[in-house]
Amino acid sequence: MAVDSQTNFIYVVNVGNSQTADPGNVTVINGGTNTTTTLSDPNAKNPVAVAVNSVTNKIYVANSGSNNVTVIDGAHD
Repeated sequence: MAVDSQTNFIYVVNVGNSQTADPGNVTVINGGTNTTTTLSDPNAKNPVAVAVNSVTNKIYVANSGSNNVTVIDGAHD
């Protein structure tokens, strides 16, 4: 889990389950309203870690199942 204190958004990785073909995703929580959004990357499997760069407004998700990193634009309306 990672918190962007500049935007008040929280990012939670959901690992998924390879036995049920669930690749996992990222839940984004708006800290001001407690509403959630789910983000999925078709090139990503089994996200396991997340980090926020508040300066560049980018969120980085490490994916263990696909051995890559997803970069999310943290800009919110």
